[in-house]
Amino acid sequence: MIVNLCLFPLYFAITINNEPVNIIDWFFCVFTISAVLLEHVSDEQMHKFKSNPNNNFVTMNKGLWKYSRHPNYLGELGFWLSIFLFGVAAGEGVSALTISGPTIMLLLFVFVSISLIEQKLLQDKPGYKDYMAR
Repeated sequence: MIVNLCLFPLYFAITINNEPVNIIDWFFCVFTISAVLLEHVSDEQMHKFKSNPNNNFVTMNKGLWKYSRHPNYLGELGFWLSIFLFGVAAGEGVSALTISGPTIMLLLFVFVSISLIEQKLLQDKPGYKDYMAR
């Protein structure tokens, strides 16, 4: 249900928008693809890292993870932001319907997903607190 609500701005971009594709649409396409690639590459890096049993108690701090504690979440939030931007670019503007999706996703990530995973990582990975500080 939440995902469907968050996809609502696409309704405006796909069904109501009668304007031809323009440079703003292409920019948002590139932004969306970049966000998905960020999520994919960071997930692949983490999968490869976790496949090594020697890393069970080690904090991942290489690749994209060197620059961000959660590059995969950053990529996903970028995706949801792009969905919102497509709705805005389609002429709907910022409304309760278009802003609700990215806001809900941001709140879920910040207060649920990231909070829960960081609590677990602090327990399981001795170096995670130092990693957080950096």
